[in-house]
Amino acid sequence: VTSLLTLGRMVDFMSQKDNIQFIELIGERKQTRYSQINPALSWGSVLNASPNNQTRYVALNLCKQVTSEFRIFRTPTTFDSFAKNLEFVIALRHFMTAGQTNLTPKESRLYPSFVSFIKETNKSKLDARNPFSHLAAFLKNKGIL
Repeated sequence: VTSLLTLGRMVDFMSQKDNIQFIELIGERKQTRYSQINPALSWGSVLNASPNNQTRYVALNLCKQVTSEFRIFRTPTTFDSFAKNLEFVIALRHFMTAGQTNLTPKESRLYPSFVSFIKETNKSKLDARNPFSHLAAFLKNKGIL
């Protein structure tokens, strides 16, 4: 179960204009009309709106009350791509959970802080001991990490 605060912070991260290129890189596709990254969204506006007044065609769709749908990802064609996508969702949830980092909400809404979190949690030389090894390898391959 994810708290409303965590969901709100995730929406805020996914809606930041400064994060658009990073989110498109992680999703391995440009945003489309089916997966818009909307800088006008804030965690309060999304969580307070009724599901009937929301569009589901945003990067993080919360229209259904019991699910959170990330619409940013290209269909994975390899296990590594699938694992990277799954690890991104799990890592973002951990990163946005209150108390997981010493960052203020303003600091944690931008992708460089998230990348630092991934770097800090993947210090072992053994991939099996790193919780986000596929995501870290992808970011390293793209020159981000």
